[in-house]
Amino acid sequence: MVDQATVNRGNPASKLGRNVSGYAHDLLTLGELQLRLFAVDLRDGSRTAGIGLGAIVAGALAALGAIPLIFVTIALALVEFADWSWTASFGVSALLGLIVGAAAAWFGWKRVISAGKTFGRSKAEAVETLRWVKESLRPTEPDPVPGPSSRF
Repeated sequence: MVDQATVNRGNPASKLGRNVSGYAHDLLTLGELQLRLFAVDLRDGSRTAGIGLGAIVAGALAALGAIPLIFVTIALALVEFADWSWTASFGVSALLGLIVGAAAAWFGWKRVISAGKTFGRSKAEAVETLRWVKESLRPTEPDPVPGPSSRF
């Protein structure tokens, strides 16, 4: 029996524990880095989104309230100086208010959308992290030929 290989009799449970511990540490580190990147993206995106949300609020106020005094003044000016009917002058004034409000809301919406693109880095890193986790959990050796397993 001289030609037989020696068997390493190390404790397999301790090796498994070290491997699982190392893997868990890697997962926690990746999770921490992912959260840090998200925080940076949130900080960067909130600057741009803040301006956009403010513009949306201003646009909504202008569209709904139509800044009553300014638009009533415009309507009365059309009645007095252009000899328009009351109906036509107030209709044009209200339409002008809606156009101004819609333009401000559109501007704000565009700013909010551009702020959302900042989160592309976090999304790309999250996808890459999930891909790595799936790959690391995949068995390294292919499964044996399908069928009943041998008892011996």
